[in-house]
Amino acid sequence: MIPYKDTVVEFTGIDLAGRKFNYIIESDSTVARTSVQDQEQAVGLFKINAIDRTALLQQLNFPDWKNIIERMGETRLDEAMQVLIDAGLDENQALELRQYLMQPEQNKEKQGGTGQQQPVSPQPAQVA
Repeated sequence: MIPYKDTVVEFTGIDLAGRKFNYIIESDSTVARTSVQDQEQAVGLFKINAIDRTALLQQLNFPDWKNIIERMGETRLDEAMQVLIDAGLDENQALELRQYLMQPEQNKEKQGGTGQQQPVSPQPAQVA
């Protein structure tokens, strides 16, 4: 029995077999919500900067999302290193800093300490 408008209607699923409906049933859910709705919500939240790329790609279950996030981070790190070099940081120091920052956290801790790099003072740019 299913309530429909102001009455109760008897419902037998087999009578509707083979018909197409515009909804998805998910098991283990107490809220009427689909994974497609969650994905659409994630896209909307990303557009308004309420979640980051990692959360978006996870929610979309995008293939190889971890490597995508890592590559995007490397690109942004390279851009940041270039800004530091342009501001006067020695290229060799920038390379060392980049290599350090690219190490997994476990390796940083093994190298002695908290995984925090000592600040590097930029050297004034040499005028040729």
